[in-house]
Amino acid sequence: MRKQIVLAGALLAIATAAAAHHGRLQEHLLKVDVTSAGRFAAGGEGFVRTAGQAPVRGTAALLEATDRVPLRIGERFGFCFEVSGFLEDGEGELQKIVTHPAVAVGGARVEGFVQEIALDVTGGKASACIGHTLATAQDLIPGRWTIALGAGETTLAERAFILE
Repeated sequence: MRKQIVLAGALLAIATAAAAHHGRLQEHLLKVDVTSAGRFAAGGEGFVRTAGQAPVRGTAALLEATDRVPLRIGERFGFCFEVSGFLEDGEGELQKIVTHPAVAVGGARVEGFVQEIALDVTGGKASACIGHTLATAQDLIPGRWTIALGAGETTLAERAFILE
């Protein structure tokens, strides 16, 4: 009888650990299809929301499928994608990862940033656009920029752009 109780306890612990592992997001299950990339219309909605922003309706309007972006205020670049493999519907959270040539900001060397993004998941799938807008003179950094979509430690998709 004691062996059965110990065995039952061990099985319960394994099941609990397995259930915790099978949470809302398992990055190895996610599959991404990039549907467009390049320069996007500067006005209106389109790029997916980040923490604290209102939800986005629709996708960004592609102006030009290219990896070359003019180095001027107002330029908007990135990519649109469809992602599948979410375990639950609702809000899915991934990361937008932006890297660029190093610049000095306040005595520190900055080479990019990461932002959490929120996706509306239906039927285990979501579609959205991510990117960057050159909004100020500080954004005008020439060279190779990369926009990536990440989940945990996994890069799901990325596109490189040359700003010149």
